[in-house]
Amino acid sequence: MKKSSRIYAGYGVLQTPIIINCEGRYIMYSVNNFTQIYGNNIAIDDISFNIEAGNIMGLIGTNGAGKTTIIKASCGLLKPTKGDISIFGRNIKTHRKEYIRNLGAVLEGNRNIYMRLTPEENIEYFARMRNIGKSEYLSRMNILLELFELEHKRKTECISLSRGMQQKVAICCSIIHNPKIIFLDEPTLGLDFESVKIIEKIIKDLGSEDRIIVITSHDLDFISRLVNHVVVIDKGRKVLDSPINELESLKAKDFFEVIIPIGYSLFEDDRIIEIISEMDTIKIRFKIQSPYEAKSIINRFQNNSIPILDMYKSKYELKDLYMDLVKKDKGVVKQ
Repeated sequence: MKKSSRIYAGYGVLQTPIIINCEGRYIMYSVNNFTQIYGNNIAIDDISFNIEAGNIMGLIGTNGAGKTTIIKASCGLLKPTKGDISIFGRNIKTHRKEYIRNLGAVLEGNRNIYMRLTPEENIEYFARMRNIGKSEYLSRMNILLELFELEHKRKTECISLSRGMQQKVAICCSIIHNPKIIFLDEPTLGLDFESVKIIEKIIKDLGSEDRIIVITSHDLDFISRLVNHVVVIDKGRKVLDSPINELESLKAKDFFEVIIPIGYSLFEDDRIIEIISEMDTIKIRFKIQSPYEAKSIINRFQNNSIPILDMYKSKYELKDLYMDLVKKDKGVVKQ
């Protein structure tokens, strides 16, 4: 059993799931016809999706797409103009106390912890706010501090900690009460590479069959390593809602990348999707449907007397799918 799983046994669990899908798994998090309007601005336009228990969901979109609005409404910080949000089939409007008791969140750009308190003082404060007994929260706190590699900083004021350590303390505070749904809004923003890898490991450790984690991030490589369900929004509208393993486009497409010396005129080719100029080289990225196309691309360079310095294949990834979806939504790419 993982260390993290010892924290969560038997506390604050909602009873008897209400909504069951056709495969017998219960839907834990549901957004139904959610619309958010500010004056004449439609921030969220009639978005709906359902996420089953056991999923780590990625909510992605450009700046201003509406990600944080969805997170804040899901945390009860915004009242939807229309529609509703629920977990275990229980609406936040009618079961607010039960809903909030099973919720944990770290919001980007907000004060999630008290900087003049130490990690253990912060965790104790938020545990007491959740009415957790002293012996119980002390036991969980010790496990969390060990899991998050904060034991040696437990008595240091958070203002003296690195950004990465502060973020880890914020996550500790958000999960001390064993929430069934965890929202992490830009959890890696401003963190160095090493801190990002630690946060990634922690999120994986927190995943379980009776919990969901919802992550927003502009780091799509980070998202793609963690999530098994993705919802993409653009300009307040949903443009994708799918389990990762059902995205056939991620399996069916590859890229072929060629690097040539600078100074050569490049031929036209509909498969070219990106040309990157560097100091003394040019990288051309082609979207291909089969390995045989790579050979035909090489032949085109040879026929045009363009030397190839390097070439390699790369996979069509979530970030590429996202860019295609956004372009399509803006009318740049025809269906």
